[in-house]
Order: sequence, then structure tokens, then C-alpha cells
Amino acid sequence: MKTVPSPLMMNQMRRILLLIGALMMLVAPVWSQAGQKAEDLVRVCREAEKVMDGGSLKGSSRAALYAGTCFGYFAGALATHTLYQRFFDEMKATPGWEHGEALFCTHNAINSGEAVKVFLKYMKDHPEKLHENQHMMVLDALTAAFPCKP
Repeated sequence: MKTVPSPLMMNQMRRILLLIGALMMLVAPVWSQAGQKAEDLVRVCREAEKVMDGGSLKGSSRAALYAGTCFGYFAGALATHTLYQRFFDEMKATPGWEHGEALFCTHNAINSGEAVKVFLKYMKDHPEKLHENQHMMVLDALTAAFPCKP
């Protein structure tokens, strides 16, 4: 038996899709402004730092959007690394597999806020790298803070 969605349910689905589309249009300009340089990600993540330091983002939609973009970026980076690490841990049991090491080893799970702090401190300590690729600088920061081998 086939279930047909009610007009009310269809209307709700349209609203949800419209909301998702509107949110994507808001985030796209922020992310395109962030570019690919570490200095751009630092600028965006300073808003996240304000939140972690107890600041309020009330009245500033741009600051809130920047903070959310930063936290989301680092949540994605940490999740990707976790998947990468699990994949290579499993592949080590495969005969002939010799590749794949963790890029950084936290030994305890860290959250995106902690990763943001590590990144911002690393960039403050290495201002000469602000023009470099943001993705590589995130990896450099986390690798420096959480090395796998002493």
C-alpha cells in the first residue's frame, strides 16, 4: 500500500527545503570570503574564540555566522581525521599494506573548540605562515600540538 503525503506535510517539506537553501546562500559568501589562506580562517575563527571566552554574539549575525563556520570547519577536520585514522588502522592488518599513519595523535578526543584554540595559537606563534594554505596550516597546528611520535 502506497502512502501519499498530505498537503500539510508537503508544505512543511517545502518550507524546510527553502530554509536549507536560504542558509546555504548565507554561508556561501562567508566561506568564499574566507578564501584559502590561513589568515582568512584566522579572521573567521576569532569570532569563535570570542564565544569560547564567554563573549556574546547577540546583535551580530556576521559574527555568529563566522563562529559557526569556524566550529563547523574544525568539526569536519576532526571527523575526517578520525575516519582516516580508523581506515588506516584497519588496513594495517592487511598483508602487504605498509602505508598510512595518523597525521596527529590526540590520545584523548578533542572537540572543535580545542582545535580552534590550537590553530589560533599556532598562527599567532607563526605569523610568517599566515599567507599559506589554511588546510595545511590546520594540519601543521594539530600535528605540532599532538605529535604521534615523541
